[in-house]
Amino acid sequence: MKRAIIVLNWNGTEDTLACVASLSGESVFVVDNGSRPEELAALKAGLPTDGIHLVESERNLGFSGGCNFGAKKASEAGYEMVVFVNNDARLAPGCLDKLEAALEAGWTAVNPIIWQGVPEDGRTTAWYEKGGISLGDFILADHVAATDADRAQPIYESDLATGCVLAIRVKDFFAHSGFDEGLFAYFEDVDLSLKIRAAGGRCGVVRDAEAWHKSGASSGGYASPLMLFYLFRNGPIVTDRHASPEQLARYKKKALFQCFAAAANFSHRSLKSGAGALRGAWAGRTGHRGVAPNPVASGWLIPIAWVNFNAWRALRPLFRKTPPKGTPKPERAP
Repeated sequence: MKRAIIVLNWNGTEDTLACVASLSGESVFVVDNGSRPEELAALKAGLPTDGIHLVESERNLGFSGGCNFGAKKASEAGYEMVVFVNNDARLAPGCLDKLEAALEAGWTAVNPIIWQGVPEDGRTTAWYEKGGISLGDFILADHVAATDADRAQPIYESDLATGCVLAIRVKDFFAHSGFDEGLFAYFEDVDLSLKIRAAGGRCGVVRDAEAWHKSGASSGGYASPLMLFYLFRNGPIVTDRHASPEQLARYKKKALFQCFAAAANFSHRSLKSGAGALRGAWAGRTGHRGVAPNPVASGWLIPIAWVNFNAWRALRPLFRKTPPKGTPKPERAP
């Protein structure tokens, strides 16, 4: 099967060059997603010429649009399979061959096991071993541990095919309209996975294929205002799209309370993070799509995040379960 690797770059030249260098011998489409001129110049100067195709977008299309753009270019060049690889990810030797074999065995979309960090860190913490999707819950999707039964199989089922290192046939990718560009970033892989499974396809994890991922580089890191804006905006959009009436009713019953509680939690880390979460939740309910407003955490939202945080801190004891009267207190350790 003729395969192409799609690597997205947005002002992350150092990571992108290191990623491309680790893919020696492969056909790689590097999509520059509207990077700053100096970043693009450094990318052009550092990229090898053999097997590397640089595709430039004049503006930032987001993760969804950038990946779709790269996949279209690969399709036009006659490639039958694409592997989306985050620019801060690194693949173990043989990973791509194992992913391709899984597609040939009938799986629709497959991932390797993905470790946190870089290969030099070893296999200490699994970033992705399996994905779970729970329509109707505020936390729509999450990475979960594989079971012993999963680990006994060479390829095992997963609700979610993460976009971090994702292999799929080109025809299957476009049969489901690719990634939703309105989501821009985050939950586009959840949306695609749900579309695949609704059509009878299968998402899986190849047990012996491995990769590493530094996580969150393009959005400013974990719990940044930008990341939280997209997470809080896109989760409800995907839930509305795919949930059954019963799941939707369960979600709406608790979503508002859980949204404010979660935003307050992130405000403990930074008021800007809490503001980004609140703005994302509001944007999702007012029909906002595409790129986030800049700045995400604007001045007027900071006081709201502060009020929300302090209100939650004051009210939280009321929601804690208290033991029945007469329950003996646990003994203190000596």
